[in-house]
Amino acid sequence: MDVQTLFVVLAFLLIPVFCFREAWKGLRTGAVDKIKKNAQEPVYAYRHEEPVQFWSYVVVYAGFGCLSVGMVVYLVFYR
Repeated sequence: MDVQTLFVVLAFLLIPVFCFREAWKGLRTGAVDKIKKNAQEPVYAYRHEEPVQFWSYVVVYAGFGCLSVGMVVYLVFYR
């Protein structure tokens, strides 16, 4: 494994940490920070007020975490 691949793998190892952290924080508190451009203060999707949007954000965060773990496995073992 060359040095460039090593740095890419290290970067992809940080992505699931942040993604799973956001998903866990949303599940625990019941609110997920929605991505809004030019918002002065954070905008949240609450579990009881907007359940579809809340669960979609949680699933997307967890999905990106799983995909990046899969990318690390691919880069380390199959490349």
